[in-house]
Amino acid sequence: MPGRILVIASALLALCACQTAPITPASDNTFDVRYDRLQHGSADADIAANRHCPRGVAIMISDSQHADGGKYRNYRCDALRRPH
Repeated sequence: MPGRILVIASALLALCACQTAPITPASDNTFDVRYDRLQHGSADADIAANRHCPRGVAIMISDSQHADGGKYRNYRCDALRRPH
């Protein structure tokens, strides 16, 4: 039974790693999170942004679609707020 749980946990971890929205540094202490509406929804982009920030709080600055067809959200980390 413990081996079965380990296999299931490993599979879930691998699946979650594949679903992470990519983060790209931008200018002025901001970063972009690219997401595909079919793979990663905007909520997944928000979660990835919050995980990227040291205090766990990201502020969305803009939401746009680039020429390559990808959707991007631009964020910055909020150093003053703490998560509840």
